[in-house]
Formats: sequence, structure tokens, C-alpha cells
Amino acid sequence: MPNHARRLAPAAAGIGVLLSVAGVVLPGVGQTPLLFTGLALLVAAGTMFFTPDEVAPLPQPEPTVFPDLKPLEKLVGRMSVGVSATLEQIETERAQIEQLRAALQGTLEERRRLDDWMTKTNVETERLRTEVATWEKSVIDHFEAIARALSFPGQSEERLQRFEREFKDLSAALAATGFSVIRPEPGDRVQEGLHVVVSTEKSERPAGEIVGIERWGFQNGVRIIRPAEVKVGE
Repeated sequence: MPNHARRLAPAAAGIGVLLSVAGVVLPGVGQTPLLFTGLALLVAAGTMFFTPDEVAPLPQPEPTVFPDLKPLEKLVGRMSVGVSATLEQIETERAQIEQLRAALQGTLEERRRLDDWMTKTNVETERLRTEVATWEKSVIDHFEAIARALSFPGQSEERLQRFEREFKDLSAALAATGFSVIRPEPGDRVQEGLHVVVSTEKSERPAGEIVGIERWGFQNGVRIIRPAEVKVGE
């Protein structure tokens, strides 16, 4: 409720003003008491006027209610476990990637080594192939020289026998290397791959049998260098 003293404040202020003015303007011995009495009333009026109403009690603060942190702690714990598992998985996969990278690097190095080896092997193979071809040509030239000597007309029997011995000796020496002469005899049957028919002639032999050799053939192992050229009877 309002303070009743505030209602009396205007009246007390008015009386205080009058007394103060009277104490100032009226001469005499009572001037000072009037002045002080008026001032006192003014002070009292001010005090009554500014006296606050009854102060209502301040509301009591509501008690602070803290949330339950246990579910949040559990959630954080599960997240921590999940993060830890994810980090471990990442580290495991990183280690696997490093292993694969090292294996790939080793594979690439092995591939380069094999490529170098293959290049050197191809170069060496080509060199050997050239040497073999040169050697084969030299041997064939030698055999063909013997063949021409044997087919040359008007030679003595002794000379022919000497060329035959040379042919046999050279053939025996080359047998270990796999090189051989394809030299069919009259009466042999034509064998596909070893012989090629280049001509025919009348003969008492059955048709299809070899009656003469136009040119010797040669082979090195299973590889036919050149088939023998033959003529057959008809």
C-alpha cells in the first residue's frame, strides 16, 4: 500500500516555505527560529515525499535445474568409440595402401628389369639368328659345290668317290648340330615338305617315284631351310 506520509508532504512543504520566508523578511528576535523551523519542515516534506511505497519482497529465484548429462555422456562415449574405430580402420587401410604401393613399385622395377632383359635377349637372338643364317649359307654353299662336282660329266670314278667321301665326312660332322642334307635316292617316294616336284619324265619306275634330283635340300633340326627339288616318273 502507498505510504501515508507522502500525502502530508505537500502541506508540510507549504508551511515550511512560509516559515522560511517569514524568517527572512520579518525583523526581530524570532527571525532565526522561524527560518530554521521552515527549513526543517521543508526537509521533512522532502523526506516524506520521497519515501518509497512499501517495497514488495523480491521474488525468490527458481532453483536451477541441471539437465541429466548421462545420455549425452553415453552418446559422446559411443561417438568416441566410433571415431577411434574409424581412425584405426583408416590406419589399417593406409598400411595396406603402403604395402600395395611397395608391391607395385617392386612389380614396376621387375617389369623394367624384364623389359631390359627382353630387349637384350632380342638383340642377342637377332645377332645369333644372323650368325646362324650366315653359317647355314656357308655350309650350303659348300654342299652345293660338292653337288656340282658330283654332277659334272666325264669325271673319273676316283674323283667321284673322293667327293662322296667329302660329302659323308661333312654330313657326319654336322649331324651333331642338327644340320642335314635332304638328298633322296632314285626310287624314293615324294614326301611333302621335304621334296618338291619340279619336273617329270618317262620312266620304267612307278608313277610318283623320284627318278632324279635337280637340287639338294637342307634342314636344320626340324626347320626346313629348303626342300629338295626332284623329278618324278610318269
